[in-house]
Amino acid sequence: MKLSQLHHATLLPDLFHLGPDIEITGITADSRNVVPGSLFAALSGQHAHGSQFVSKAVTAGAVAILHDGSIQLPSDLAQWIHPDPRRALAHIAAAFHDHPARQLRMIAVTGSNGKTTVAAMVESILLAGGITPGVIGTTGVRYPGMKQITGMTTPDPITLHHTLREMVTHGCTDVIAEVSSHALTQFRTDGIRWEGAAFTNLTHDHLDYHGSMENYWQAKQSLFLTAPYPARAVINLDDPRGAELIRQVSAMGIPVSGFTLDHRKQADFLASDIVLDWKQTRFWLKSPGHPVLVTLKAGGRFNSANALTAAALCWHLGLREEVILAGLNAFRPVRGRMEPIDVGQPFTVIVDFAHTPDALERLLITAREISPDGRRLLVFGCGGERDTGKRPIMGAIAGRLANETIITDDNPRSEDPEAIRQAIQVGLKSVQGDFTEIGARDQAIGYALSRAKAGDVVLIAGKGHETEQITATGSHPFDDAQIVRDYLGK
Repeated sequence: MKLSQLHHATLLPDLFHLGPDIEITGITADSRNVVPGSLFAALSGQHAHGSQFVSKAVTAGAVAILHDGSIQLPSDLAQWIHPDPRRALAHIAAAFHDHPARQLRMIAVTGSNGKTTVAAMVESILLAGGITPGVIGTTGVRYPGMKQITGMTTPDPITLHHTLREMVTHGCTDVIAEVSSHALTQFRTDGIRWEGAAFTNLTHDHLDYHGSMENYWQAKQSLFLTAPYPARAVINLDDPRGAELIRQVSAMGIPVSGFTLDHRKQADFLASDIVLDWKQTRFWLKSPGHPVLVTLKAGGRFNSANALTAAALCWHLGLREEVILAGLNAFRPVRGRMEPIDVGQPFTVIVDFAHTPDALERLLITAREISPDGRRLLVFGCGGERDTGKRPIMGAIAGRLANETIITDDNPRSEDPEAIRQAIQVGLKSVQGDFTEIGARDQAIGYALSRAKAGDVVLIAGKGHETEQITATGSHPFDDAQIVRDYLGK
């Protein structure tokens, strides 16, 4: 595509073109991926600025550079200048792939916890309705004929629009995307109009990146309050910020529904008479239509909230009650999300992704609700180079709600693993929690399993679906669920 054609398709009035009108064969923001004919986006990052790599990109064959105007380049090199190259890149990537999002019904889920499960529930409902969906999220990308782990909740815009084009090609009509706060602040989804958008909750997470809860909240809000606005919205009224967000969205004339687990609140969607065990949750789903009894093949009260989110989204998209019910009843848990591991042992083992204070607390409360007479043995750690402030908070939660905590490593990356474990201990000691420290995660899991007795619950939290442990020496194969099966199978 010629730069002039791309410029016209992008429709950004403050994007300026200098130099020759040259053919573009690809787009990248990584100089290592430049091939002859590439447009190279020189973006500012946390550790470096793309301007440092322009020379390398040109040597590799880049024929045009997107930048913020601060770089002096030869006049015979094509340039695109925009005050915010990240935002421009999202629009350029969409135009380069002929705006695939416009050919799809785009559905967004944002929030600290629950995004992956909600996306999978919406997927199950759409399939029950005979619709072909694609999913983009924490556990990867999937659509007919493709299932791929990506390592990023919301891809960069170049990857995102390439993926959306592939989904169109493979017959998808709808896409459910988990939209992270990082993606929103970096404009990765800028310009996409969402047919439906859901807010699950806001809890302590990513403060190493956002700096404060208020900044984190502003990022999440922007999905609903930034043009192009979503056509419909679904908001969690059990989150302290839910009522505020509903008022803001309603004031903009966007159809919006609230959902709640609290029968004292007024909401369009309510889960009542919840009955829990480790393998399923039964509840009455009350909606603007007729109440229906849902049997969800997933444990945990919070999964009732996830189901309400999915049901409300799909109701707003026009799906019938019987299709929503069929989809929820057909749903099967996402790997590593409240995943029971059962090889015939007399106690319960659950592998879960809980890696935030709120998610860990909900996991432990669920264990207390479902197995009130058993001990709760918790194995967890905290990731390195991530939100250091949550470590003692999670330690205190573990100390209050677990009968015994085994502190271990969870992707320490380049940080000192012992220092991370010590920070968790601060919280445990503050509430006089009973704990053991075992750095090697496989040994920590084995220790917890060896301590479990009939009726107990062993909770292995933090990594969930992940199949690698990331340390200072690189990534190494590691799967919590497989470790459990190997130990119990001996």
